[in-house]
Amino acid sequence: PGGRWLVVMTHPLYAPSGTSVGLLELPVDLLNLGEQLLASVPQNAVVTVVDRQRAVPLRSTGAAAFVGQRLGPADADPLRGPQEGFVSESGRDGVPRLVAFVTVPDVGWRVVAGLPEAEVFAEYRATLRRTALITFGLAMLALLLAWNVSGALARLLAARDAAVAALGESEQRYRTLVDWSPEAISVHRDGKVLFANRATVEL
Repeated sequence: PGGRWLVVMTHPLYAPSGTSVGLLELPVDLLNLGEQLLASVPQNAVVTVVDRQRAVPLRSTGAAAFVGQRLGPADADPLRGPQEGFVSESGRDGVPRLVAFVTVPDVGWRVVAGLPEAEVFAEYRATLRRTALITFGLAMLALLLAWNVSGALARLLAARDAAVAALGESEQRYRTLVDWSPEAISVHRDGKVLFANRATVEL
């Protein structure tokens, strides 16, 4: 009715004796059936059921344009390839999607479900960005610490060099004062002369 696609489900009726007495026919509106079966499908997902003749009995989005129609030659052929698995392909709208498909046993129908790759990998890409930012932050922190440590080390080395130079100057002044002192000055240890100034030598 009203251009809507119907499928007629039939079931034979038998008498208690086992003889066939009739046939029960139940018309099913494919658009209503699809709305009920696919109501829980996320809005950004596309689920399509394709029969052996490449006709579409059920679709989650744009059902009115697809149900009862055969896929065109330009459309991907869901009946070819392995019985189930995953592929990556672009749909009619040009959006790259990660597509999963499975074959219904006995009837050979294919159920094809696709989600935009951008959404499928969104969490992975966000995690990758966070990891990159954390790595960059840690690298900058390590660089800052290395710069601070190298600066502290340079200051420590400079202080040591200044202390060594001051000690040398102090020792030189001491030696000069002692060496030119008019008093005899000598340093002994264990019976050995370690130092003697000019006055001691002259004496």
